[in-house]
Amino acid sequence: MEKKLQNTHVKYNVKDNIAFVTIDFPERNNILEDFIVSGLMEAFREAQRDANTKVVILQSTGSTFCIGIDNLYLEKILHYDFTQNLQESLSIVRLFEQIYTIRKPVIALVQGPALSNGCGLAMVCDIVVAAEENAEFGLEEVKLGLISAASLIFIAKKIGEGRAKEFIIRGERIKAKDALKIGLIDRLVPISKLEKTGIEIARNLIDCNSTKPVGLVKELFLRTQGMNTIDSLEFASNISALARMNEDFRNNARKILDGKN
Repeated sequence: MEKKLQNTHVKYNVKDNIAFVTIDFPERNNILEDFIVSGLMEAFREAQRDANTKVVILQSTGSTFCIGIDNLYLEKILHYDFTQNLQESLSIVRLFEQIYTIRKPVIALVQGPALSNGCGLAMVCDIVVAAEENAEFGLEEVKLGLISAASLIFIAKKIGEGRAKEFIIRGERIKAKDALKIGLIDRLVPISKLEKTGIEIARNLIDCNSTKPVGLVKELFLRTQGMNTIDSLEFASNISALARMNEDFRNNARKILDGKN
């Protein structure tokens, strides 16, 4: 079922409990312009409130996953004052926050370059699957004197501060195979199998796991960041108790006790 969004460059479609969020702006390499950001936020709001959606797949059309900068964008921000730049930066932050905190698994399917905040967009997802032939990752704008600050945070979460610093300071693109080696991505597949692999992972998450505890796992990682060990353990005990109260667990436990599983 396809739901019409206000933004014509972002598509939202649900099939078999999987929501497909698709950036459809290939003529500008799926750049994260403000109207694309707002469209993605609308799509992820829909995915969050849609009870039929268990997993979200983020993808794009064309030969590029997503870039953060092109010449038209550069021309625009050259005329921005600090307030305008801050507002645009905050919109990226809000989008990343929304994807990071959604209580459903998010899988990114990356074909072609994922650059600047487009790289961050992939990194904020829970699982990143990339095409072995042409996927690339980088924050090249550092060479221009710009910083995709929000992206840096999630890159560091994926590969650690030390590797993240080198990756960012060098400002170079890396190929998918090298991204896999350093832990930047989770799976490398032929481009012809990219969507199929994403669907298989999503299907496995839906069929083999209870979606409610998956949401609690995301909540655990989110809330315990910055906590000391004792506070983290206290919060973890609450999460464990909540997991025991959910209906999926109770139904599965009854099946086991009844000898049905």
